[in-house]
Amino acid sequence: KSLASESLASAERIHGMIGQLQSQTNHGVEAVGETNRGVRDGSLALRETIETFTKIVDSIDRINKNITEVAAASEEQAASIEEVAASVSEVMNLVEQTSNEAQDSAAASEESSAAVDQITRVIGNVNQIVDTVSREISKFRC
Repeated sequence: KSLASESLASAERIHGMIGQLQSQTNHGVEAVGETNRGVRDGSLALRETIETFTKIVDSIDRINKNITEVAAASEEQAASIEEVAASVSEVMNLVEQTSNEAQDSAAASEESSAAVDQITRVIGNVNQIVDTVSREISKFRC
């Protein structure tokens, strides 16, 4: 009888231990599941971060390309402005020469007047071009 009681008590302890093991195993399985979810979430976040950095690098490359193009265009515009200034100087010399010749003869005066009108239009056009180029260059300086 005593052996049967001890066997029953031992069986109950073993049953309790098995229950604890099952409970701990279930907790372990849940912890592994949570860890797996955390790893998946971390992997997704890392992938998104890498994609974002890739987009940033691509944007920086495009910006650098645009800056290079703007710098080249600015150099071209500066050269154009120098050419326009030389043309204006040349036109001014022509105006002066035409004016001097106009004083020498009445017929030359009429021709000079027409030339001056044309030159004035050219100067007006050149001034408009210079203003436009200056505005464009000032945009790049800001």
